Amino acid sequence: MVSFHCKSKILVLLINISVISLLICSCNSSQNSEMQSFTNPEKTCFSSKSIAFPDKNLSPVEVLDYGSFIALVLYQKDEESSDSALLKKIDKATMRETETIELLSPLCLDYCKFGDKLLGSTYTGFIVFSLYDGSIIHNCNEYSFTYGDFPSVSPCGDGFVLVTTGILYRFDSSGSFIDSIHFENDAADSEETRFLDKGGKYYLLMDTFGSIDYYSVDFDSGSVSREFSSNEIGLSFRSAYNFSGYAADEFSGVLYEIDYENKEKKPCAYIENMLIIPQIKPSGMEPLFFFLNRSEYVEIYRYDDDSFDMVYIFEDPSLNLQDRLKIVVRGFNTTDDTSLIYAKYLYNTSQDEYLVCIEEY
Repeated sequence: MVSFHCKSKILVLLINISVISLLICSCNSSQNSEMQSFTNPEKTCFSSKSIAFPDKNLSPVEVLDYGSFIALVLYQKDEESSDSALLKKIDKATMRETETIELLSPLCLDYCKFGDKLLGSTYTGFIVFSLYDGSIIHNCNEYSFTYGDFPSVSPCGDGFVLVTTGILYRFDSSGSFIDSIHFENDAADSEETRFLDKGGKYYLLMDTFGSIDYYSVDFDSGSVSREFSSNEIGLSFRSAYNFSGYAADEFSGVLYEIDYENKEKKPCAYIENMLIIPQIKPSGMEPLFFFLNRSEYVEIYRYDDDSFDMVYIFEDPSLNLQDRLKIVVRGFNTTDDTSLIYAKYLYNTSQDEYLVCIEEY
């Protein structure tokens, strides 16, 4: 086994050899298959910060954006084996935990931001929590949902909606019922349905196991109409998992914003323009990716020992990744080598002339 320090030295050696080769080749030709500069100056660059969570009794459930801080909702398993939930406030500027709040109810099925409060769905309705002390401001238990109903909550204007299989319930800012819409689920195998408010235009997003179907909602007429699917705008199922109005295409390395009116996807960021802190150790679990907004994201690395790291990705105007010379280091199983990937990250963040990329043979 090659040590991390040895791999770091190998990477630096490869980089130095590549730089020397570039200087030699540049005297004779402007073409080089291994080294090239980015040509699109309009692409935004991103940096990242991280925080580690070594507590093996905590599991991430939801990540929400509250402006200056990130709200991380966690499932907690205590010694008495009773389920509970915590909310940790993570300051974006320092990536330090500023407060931990115990949510004074069992774990909800779904969570969303609701003004300066937190909203959660249950099998009997919804709960509104205070972000100051985790206390319950409003507890609605007037409904009776089953596991197959997948009740979810989302903001809607000044109020919010509660969505289950075939029914959308609308509430005002105080939690009082306004109206409901019954809709037919064209996809009989739909796993989950979410609501989205896009500037006063409303949509339902249905996960149909092969794509996400998008429906427009008209509260005035009480109707729901199918508009398009993620497949129809060129998104694979794996890239369309996010219900926030965005999608991450892992194959092309592009993050998209969904344009519902024009029924198309629009690039909002490129993975190649991001210096993302990588996983520090191997894991058999896929990372979790969250869109906070159009230009801020969170990636969570879960490890086999039940610990996890949270990485905050944000726009960084000081980076010049497009102007750097690109160095490609190729090898066998390089993209799975966590120590080599971390060495690459350290080099890319230590200087501003070259951008090292790792590829498989």
